Amino acid sequence: VNLDVFGLVAAGGRIVLPCQYKNLEQISANLLKYGTVIYYQYTEGNTRYTKSLLAFGLVDAQGNEVVPEGMASIGQESEGLRAYARYYSDTNIEFGYMDSDWKRVFIVANVGKASVEDAFKFGITETKWYLFQCDINDLLSPFSNGKAFVKLSLSGQYTRDGRWIDSTGKGTMP
Repeated sequence: VNLDVFGLVAAGGRIVLPCQYKNLEQISANLLKYGTVIYYQYTEGNTRYTKSLLAFGLVDAQGNEVVPEGMASIGQESEGLRAYARYYSDTNIEFGYMDSDWKRVFIVANVGKASVEDAFKFGITETKWYLFQCDINDLLSPFSNGKAFVKLSLSGQYTRDGRWIDSTGKGTMP
């Protein structure tokens, strides 16, 4: 640790990753999560609130970027795919599925005109403060038998009835 940035040191003191990452956390033998906190403010009634969002990326133990910073949530892997929510800006938030190599496979919804305040309502956060107390796996379910149930429209609006998609992102029957 150097001030508020982190690195990785091997046994014997050899520097593996220099101190340049925020919130560095090992999530597997060869994968580390790093990130930055994004703050936003919103008003409800006459009260002004401040919330925060951890947007993170993934690097391997050699410092190679696996997933660029900006991820807001990553779901459970099933059938080689996992849901994700990626924050680009207050007006560009993407929901989709990526493969086991962490590459984007297809986009399920793109919230192109939502404020960060609304983004939190859609489930983008690292904590359990999700839409109706659900997490990314509740908004975009893990795949089972080649199908997943998603509760977001293409424009990113929450839909109670949801829709079924196949492993290419196309609509399908349950």
